[in-house]
Amino acid sequence: MEYIAVLLEDMYNDMEYKEMFLPLVLANAIVCYRLVMYDKNYWMEFCKKATDPGVTIKDLEDVYDFFRVFLTESPQFEYSYEWRINHLEMFKDFFKDFFFRQKYFFKHPEELEKWMKQCVWDDLEISLLNFTKEFFDIAARIKYI
Repeated sequence: MEYIAVLLEDMYNDMEYKEMFLPLVLANAIVCYRLVMYDKNYWMEFCKKATDPGVTIKDLEDVYDFFRVFLTESPQFEYSYEWRINHLEMFKDFFKDFFFRQKYFFKHPEELEKWMKQCVWDDLEISLLNFTKEFFDIAARIKYI
């Protein structure tokens, strides 16, 4: 897990629009859950592509556009691309509010779980919640500490 934190820290330092770092990392956690989860090669490719000079991620729509392209280029998602994009789309309301409350959720991490459940659905799979919160914690520490 430490290698992912190092990759994410480098990614954060290389990003032009740093306010998009947390939404991008959380979106990636949602997308890669169960399929590649902690795979070092996948996270290296994700961080590399997200900071590629030809990629601009300056708002939430750019986050979704990034995954529409990135997932088609990633062999791990060959058979689950459609499902992963649709799954990520379910979180749109969450990300709209999350964008403006990033620091609040860093200071009150218990509220992140409540908000995810409220925005997505009440019976959100607990392991997905935990996985997403784990990456939020890593990324928020990079951004705010």
